[in-house]
Amino acid sequence: MPKVQFKKVAYSVFLWLMPLLCIILALFVGRYPISFTDVWRTFGSLLNLAEAPSREIVSVILYLRVPRAIAGAFIGASLAVSGAAFQGIFRNPLVNSGILGVSNGAGFGASLAILIMGSGYAIYPSAFIFGALAVFLSWLSGRIYSTTPSVTLILGGVIVSSFFAALTSIVKYLADPYTQLPAITFWLMGSLANTNFNSLALGAPFIAVGIAIIFVLRWKLNVLMLSEDEA
Repeated sequence: MPKVQFKKVAYSVFLWLMPLLCIILALFVGRYPISFTDVWRTFGSLLNLAEAPSREIVSVILYLRVPRAIAGAFIGASLAVSGAAFQGIFRNPLVNSGILGVSNGAGFGASLAILIMGSGYAIYPSAFIFGALAVFLSWLSGRIYSTTPSVTLILGGVIVSSFFAALTSIVKYLADPYTQLPAITFWLMGSLANTNFNSLALGAPFIAVGIAIIFVLRWKLNVLMLSEDEA
């Protein structure tokens, strides 16, 4: 095997193994100490290969750390794929997934849902709707000159992002400082503390479908990275 090809294969294997290694290491990290033997016995008990440890250890591993680790992997993958797609579309390595105001739009949608309906599953569709609305408004602002140049689109995204950030501040001002405001703040900060298999089953399919769509369209995204003459 040529040296260059060997380096590519080794690099690809490294990129595949690192996320798996991080997921495994996440099972041992936390306020409750877990040993390698406890992890082995927990998963071995599912296959009748070992005796299960105490009920507390099994609960911590299977019902707390495993769904959090898997959710973190899905979230990281979605951010990486969306960021790479935006970088290819805008031909700018500094672009991230929130360049079109989607992050602040989704944050406003979630804050509004918490203000009106409190915590619950209504937060997720509200965040998605306003995130999509932010992208649409950014695209609409980029059509001022009957085209959608990257610079105009980015500037429109900055304006829309600032607009939704201001709306989120208004929602925080109107929220109850003892119940709603902490819920809004913690939601915007982001946390996997309340993640379980139910929430994982609710969000993972959407993430997987989005990644699959971008993977199918990867060749078209590669063309967008080229100049207009080359494309």
